[in-house]
Amino acid sequence: MFFAVILITLGLSILLNALFGWHLPFFRLAAGAFIIFLGVKVLVGPNWKYSYTSKITADSVAFTEGRFEPKSIEDVQEEYSVAFGKGTIDLRGLPKQDREIDVKVSSAFGETVILVPLDSQIRTKMSAFAGKIELPEEIAPEATPPSSETANRYRFHLDTAFGKIRVVRR
Repeated sequence: MFFAVILITLGLSILLNALFGWHLPFFRLAAGAFIIFLGVKVLVGPNWKYSYTSKITADSVAFTEGRFEPKSIEDVQEEYSVAFGKGTIDLRGLPKQDREIDVKVSSAFGETVILVPLDSQIRTKMSAFAGKIELPEEIAPEATPPSSETANRYRFHLDTAFGKIRVVRR
């Protein structure tokens, strides 16, 4: 599809030059379009098939809205990704674990909401580039608040670029 647009632009450039004497800088237009194409491909990832269709997988959302609700520790993915959309990760249905649950969340040009139980222990490692990460008020980036013995412990690695990630206790 991308190369079809390049061919159409080349054809229009030749036609407009021949009919009206208009000169379109085709090679500059093609180089700019190619750089934009590569940038979007890097943001969206290697599985992008040159189309802008919405996509939801077990661990990612692209160009749409999706919800992840793991019911067991085996259902929890190592990493969740949201690009150009909105994703909700609901961890409230997980049974009690003896170990800390480690989850990485990436958001590019999108919004991600992570729902955790009220009594859960949370530790975070964060990075944001032109984006925003919101945590519950009582949580500092490397702090673990006191909690009950029956609560799950979470370690979140939160990365966003031009996006927003929120951790919400409910």
